[in-house]
Amino acid sequence: MNTLFSSKILLSFFLFFFVSLDCILCADKMLYQDGLENYSQLPLPGVVGPESIAFDCNGEGPYVSVSDGRILKWKGAKLGWIEFSVSPPQRQDINSLTLARAHMHACAVHFALYLPFYVYQYFICRKSSDSVSDSSSSHKSPKTCTKMITNRTSRPGRYSNSLQEPGLNLASLSNHPPSPRMRDRHVCDDSTNTELEPVCGRPLGIKFNPATCDLYIADAYYGLLVVGPEGGVATQLAASAEGVPFRFTNALDIDSKTGVVYFTDSSIYFQRREYLLAIITADKTGRLMKYDPKSKKVTVLLKGLAFPNGVAVSKDSSFILVAESFTMRILKFYLVGSEIHGQETFIQLGRFPDNIKRTANGEFWVALNTGRGKIRRLDSTEQQETATDWFVDDPVAVRLTSGGKVVRVLDGNGGNALDSVSEVEDYSGLLWIGSSIKPYVGYIKNKK
Repeated sequence: MNTLFSSKILLSFFLFFFVSLDCILCADKMLYQDGLENYSQLPLPGVVGPESIAFDCNGEGPYVSVSDGRILKWKGAKLGWIEFSVSPPQRQDINSLTLARAHMHACAVHFALYLPFYVYQYFICRKSSDSVSDSSSSHKSPKTCTKMITNRTSRPGRYSNSLQEPGLNLASLSNHPPSPRMRDRHVCDDSTNTELEPVCGRPLGIKFNPATCDLYIADAYYGLLVVGPEGGVATQLAASAEGVPFRFTNALDIDSKTGVVYFTDSSIYFQRREYLLAIITADKTGRLMKYDPKSKKVTVLLKGLAFPNGVAVSKDSSFILVAESFTMRILKFYLVGSEIHGQETFIQLGRFPDNIKRTANGEFWVALNTGRGKIRRLDSTEQQETATDWFVDDPVAVRLTSGGKVVRVLDGNGGNALDSVSEVEDYSGLLWIGSSIKPYVGYIKNKK
């Protein structure tokens, strides 16, 4: 427990909720860009959360991953959004031993989280049983206390031995409820309900392979998926690695030279809709993995990451970047073939990084999803406050060189439009803005 509740991670947790975050270290010659200048939106058709954005081999798009488990494609103002792909109709079964291990840990975490509650209720019940009370007494009887504790810790579906997720009551959703492993369009399409994500799927990171034009998808619940250039139902490539199921498949990138897909699983215990539990327990079980389309095998490259998020391969395939959200930093690993070697901090940030997208010239856009703070200039010797023009109150994304220097900052101006930026895709003279919760895709003209 000392490892889980390390002071650094707990401090990040409190900062996340209660204070403004400061000090993203920047290079001298950077350009601050007003994110709301010439800002436009493409409203989504009844769904939310265009988490990731992609363009295909023919330059068509954008394609976006959204809340109801689908990938949508923009076909222009006349046709609007159309469905391009949908999650597989059935999830891959998980072997009983792996499932048992997951439940054992879930029960342990559950007990740890509710231990203070158990202790509190015990003393309340003891006090009640030791005191003399009549029917009008405000004290709860031991019988009532026992019932209250049981109700609190034995909610229907909580850590049950099935693939139905906690709190998800499918029977109340339709006259013809789907199997917990089946995606039902009548239930899922246009859904914004996070409780339906385990059934409907929740695609997050997406990327086209430039050689094959196949779209690879990191679905938080269905694992690593792929769909051909014509779209349709995605095929599940992997749902586990080393016998451990994916719980929070998050982001991916593709090495254009080898076709190897690098992707992250943010936690082996907590799913996307349970991310607050990952924060509270300071979870450090995230993994960086690779999928080789030739051998069709998944290899775990690194374990023990504190909520690994975005991932990006360098233009020359010499290194890979991984956003470690809980530590507010970008990690760099050198690639030799498709194996990682060494580890260093590429940049320490003052906000929680989300997705990383490489630009055409080999730089990187890093989305800064949460927190409020200021970016300060860093000169050659020391950090210091300078002229007012150097301050940005609401950095929502930063552009980094291949050496880790900040050369541009996207300013959200404290408004609601850019308060949950998940990704910035630089394409064809525009910056396309993804979001984990918004009902639209934003875009602005990219300043050179």
